[in-house]
Amino acid sequence: MGENEDIKEEFKRRAQEHMSGPNPHKPTHTIYWIRERGDDAKAAWDRIGVAWTNRDGSLSCKVDLFPKDGRFQIRKND
Repeated sequence: MGENEDIKEEFKRRAQEHMSGPNPHKPTHTIYWIRERGDDAKAAWDRIGVAWTNRDGSLSCKVDLFPKDGRFQIRKND
């Protein structure tokens, strides 16, 4: 095999490795707004966004709704 063929094979191997790993475009987390609904009712969990894990372990978030009250939780997707 020549040098060009070696480079092509290495490129194919790396591309296959990348494609078989986790999808970098698929969100790794879901963001929920937790709304209290009164004394006797359970809290409501509304999906308000998604997040992706960065290389350094931090999260990049895309929020469709930002509540002014209550709390929110970021849950890892299965």
